[in-house]
Amino acid sequence: MLLPHAKDPDFLDAFDEVCRRHDITCMSPNVDAEIARLGCAAAATVRERVRVWLPADDIVACCLDKQRFAEFLEARVPELAPRRFGSDGEFPSAGVVVKPRTGSGGAGCRGVPDPRGDAAGAAGVS
Repeated sequence: MLLPHAKDPDFLDAFDEVCRRHDITCMSPNVDAEIARLGCAAAATVRERVRVWLPADDIVACCLDKQRFAEFLEARVPELAPRRFGSDGEFPSAGVVVKPRTGSGGAGCRGVPDPRGDAAGAAGVS
């Protein structure tokens, strides 16, 4: 059975039905939208029947926000933090990938071949 996307209003009912039909008693989701949806208050009845292993809410929120995650890395593991451009007016000569602050699967990403020539598109790149 194919489940609807986690943002679909029918996701929790479909997830619950699959768990009931196949006697699933525990689950460890790994898709960001599913983690967020199964952790929400509306999923409480599903979690009564199915043990769902989820990270803490603050960890999920941090991982879903690219800027917040970058700040987390800068503070705790600076060698893994993404390099930021544009705040000081300096841009690399090579191309960069511009990503939206939230979202996944590459939605909204775009390449900027020469950020120095496309400062408007590269502003705020992180």
